[in-house]
Amino acid sequence: MAQRLNTQLDLESLLQTICEETSRALDVPFTLITLYDERKLLLVPRMAHGFTPEEVGRIPPVTKLTYNDTIRRLGTPFSVANLEAHPTTTNLPAFQAHNLRAMAAATMQHEFELIGTLGRGGMATTH
Repeated sequence: MAQRLNTQLDLESLLQTICEETSRALDVPFTLITLYDERKLLLVPRMAHGFTPEEVGRIPPVTKLTYNDTIRRLGTPFSVANLEAHPTTTNLPAFQAHNLRAMAAATMQHEFELIGTLGRGGMATTH
């Protein structure tokens, strides 16, 4: 991964590489990067692995207030082991559409300033 990241990549390629390598390293089918829009106070889904670009575009942004409340309650990084047990989970419909059962996310910061989040999701098992 270091070799891929050390090359000169544009932002989109860098984000895609981070998503792909995170999915590979953690052996998870889905990763999602949000970037913080300071003007709008929103964490906006920007890149994903396991979602199409159209699906990423349909995932609603998360307000900074909502994210701050989540990390105040759960910490960062945080995880939700059973999404169905947490019906108020932000973007739950997008995750359920892919049969995701669990998710985790970590805050990305630079010099204590919010940049965005890196999240990952795991599939639900079928019986």
